[in-house]
Amino acid sequence: MQFSSLLLTLLISRILIIFPTQVKGQVPYFETTNLGSYNPEAENGNPLKGFLSNPDWHSTGEMLSFPSSLEFYYLGLNEVMTGFNTFDWETHLESRLDNTASRSRHAIVRFVLDMPGEDSYVPQFLIDAGLKFDSYSNYGGGQSPDYYNNNLQTALQQFVEAFGAAYDGDTRIGFIQVGLLGFWGE
Repeated sequence: MQFSSLLLTLLISRILIIFPTQVKGQVPYFETTNLGSYNPEAENGNPLKGFLSNPDWHSTGEMLSFPSSLEFYYLGLNEVMTGFNTFDWETHLESRLDNTASRSRHAIVRFVLDMPGEDSYVPQFLIDAGLKFDSYSNYGGGQSPDYYNNNLQTALQQFVEAFGAAYDGDTRIGFIQVGLLGFWGE
């Protein structure tokens, strides 16, 4: 009897976490516009939890009608890293972060090198420096970079340090997924 009671309690608490109830008079998080400062309405609505959307996967109308406080993006490392310790945050990242914030949402960002079935997201300067790839046929095929390559390891370390320095504390970002290694950055 105690086990089934405990199991029921855990199940109910899990459901409440996944589907939080709205406090009477509370403004849902996705309707708030208070990014970057304390927002009691957002906090009560479990900010940075729940379902997420992606402008690349949905039309704008579908995405805006979806009750979400988060937007997810894949970004290729080649879209932001142009050389050793050389970065272009403006072209691909800043516009996405600004658009996400304009919808009163936070971004989840995952940087990738290898997306099966797509072209490589390895920065061209690493390819020009002789980075080798292993071809594979799984999941639509592709080429995986040699993760033991010293230049790639140096570039990844420089990227992580530079990204952290540039975006530490940026309220437009809810989460940064590790990414970078393996298929889809997983």
